[in-house]
Amino acid sequence: MTRTIRSHEQHVPTWFGSSELHAYVDRFCRYMLQCGYSKETFHKYRNAVAHFARWMTDCDIGLSGLDDVVVDRFLRQHLPVCHCGPLRQRSLYTVRAALKVLLRFLRAEGVVGPANSTDPPAVAEELRSFALYQEHVCGLTQATRDVARHRIRAFLLDCFGSRAIRIDTLTHTDVMRFLTRYTANCTPRSRSVICRSVRGYLRFKALTVPYAETLRERLPRFALWRLASIPKSLSVAETEAILMSCKGNDPISRRDYAILRCLHDLGLRTIEVARLQLDDFDWKAGTVSIRGKGHRVDTMPLPAPTGQAIISYLRHGRPRDAGRALFFRHHPPLWSPATVFIVRATVRYAAKRAGLADRVGGPHIFRHTLAHRLVQRRASLKAIADLLRHRSLTSTRIYAKVDLPALSTVALPWPERRL
Repeated sequence: MTRTIRSHEQHVPTWFGSSELHAYVDRFCRYMLQCGYSKETFHKYRNAVAHFARWMTDCDIGLSGLDDVVVDRFLRQHLPVCHCGPLRQRSLYTVRAALKVLLRFLRAEGVVGPANSTDPPAVAEELRSFALYQEHVCGLTQATRDVARHRIRAFLLDCFGSRAIRIDTLTHTDVMRFLTRYTANCTPRSRSVICRSVRGYLRFKALTVPYAETLRERLPRFALWRLASIPKSLSVAETEAILMSCKGNDPISRRDYAILRCLHDLGLRTIEVARLQLDDFDWKAGTVSIRGKGHRVDTMPLPAPTGQAIISYLRHGRPRDAGRALFFRHHPPLWSPATVFIVRATVRYAAKRAGLADRVGGPHIFRHTLAHRLVQRRASLKAIADLLRHRSLTSTRIYAKVDLPALSTVALPWPERRL
């Protein structure tokens, strides 16, 4: 790797010149190589950063003043009218990606501070206060707080913009106008969840502004019939087709197959797969600890096919000494722990390869499929609830409808047509 870095150093553009970034060129090149970027991408990103370094020097901007605002200024104001020379990158997408990598590197080095919030000060402070309330008063998890923060941020920006947050100046019409626009393309269930987030924020504001309780009480409630539909599930042939689409000897195939086995054999939620750690497995006892909703930790038996798939990934696919997370990213930037987006993408691409893209909307269908098969084997709802780790049988009773042959034996005959 050192020889490769030296060969690249000989061709570093002179655009770095007297820029303060010049002192970090070597380490930045090494960082990109360690992240696994291809040779072509390496050259593009290095030239884009060199271009940015020259622009910073021309504008007399030092590293102490480098932040996301400066990068945005370069992308929006300079790049469209740039005539700096043939080495400049013309693709806005490439330059933005390169500077994103640069900021991530400089922040890891402690040279540049954390990303600044682009929200107005009043909105940023309100979101911080609401997050503390959710964490210390409501006891909500980080994932739940992040989702609510995204929705309430949109609500505050829509209603107040850069003005001070004055709930007592809002009207019911203002709130309904936001909800109508924000949920225009959402399903009734999504509308209900979004409305619940706004209701939770108004409950928080009612602690200091009693008028917020009036707004909260007037928010609409959506009629949801949880038992109106039958959960979608996959047949045995469809499941096997999806699993076989990931059977390969390369690291990504081994990882994806292990992820699918966790979803198929254990019925895990997407976030539960992404949270798996090496320390969660007790190989001698044959169990795995699942960190699910509400800070719960449940111990479950580890099926042999699941364990074999994970062991295959650990031995022949997972990077060594990368951390305690089980699954990792295998595309640049390499060796960062897998997220829920990687789990979803794994299912989506596997279904596409199996020709089932129209049948599989996401990882949750494996959870429904597991429950469906247990019902067909005459398992009790209590046993299904324990396996899926439901807190209440109310969440499990929807699976009582999936055994159509059994339901047909108790259905009343259709009344004959009367003339």
